Amino acid sequence: MYTPNMKNNLEIQDCIIDSVSNVYLRFKKNMTQKLKKYNLTFEQSQILKLLFDNQAMSQSEICKKTSSDASNITMILKRMNENGYIEKSQHPKDKRTTIISASQKAFDLKDELDRISDHNLCCSLDNISKEEYQIALKVIREMNRQLLQEEFNKLI
Repeated sequence: MYTPNMKNNLEIQDCIIDSVSNVYLRFKKNMTQKLKKYNLTFEQSQILKLLFDNQAMSQSEICKKTSSDASNITMILKRMNENGYIEKSQHPKDKRTTIISASQKAFDLKDELDRISDHNLCCSLDNISKEEYQIALKVIREMNRQLLQEEFNKLI
């Protein structure tokens, strides 16, 4: 287990957090530029990916999976509906719940969205060995697990 001394702790934390954040922001920026011609945002493409994988979801399930608040997801889904990328239907057992699913227009774009995402990911991983990738992924997952555990401990 790596435990930096207190003097270097903030420098290390800032370096790791900044690096992860910068990768995410650049990835998102590149995706956003490529998705613009389809009138989609990065967030909308991520919701479509969830819908492709899960077929249909409630808004609360989308909020949980994306770690987004309900008001933000409401606005994103509204724009997606206006642009014809999603369809809404009433839950068969709970009339208070709306089910969101990808529209045919979205499914027609699925292969292209996958290609764009794969290309962006491949570019970001260029010159990174499989071993380096696996180590980085393991470290980031463990950091996430530790942070989730800390959140959980505060609830108890």
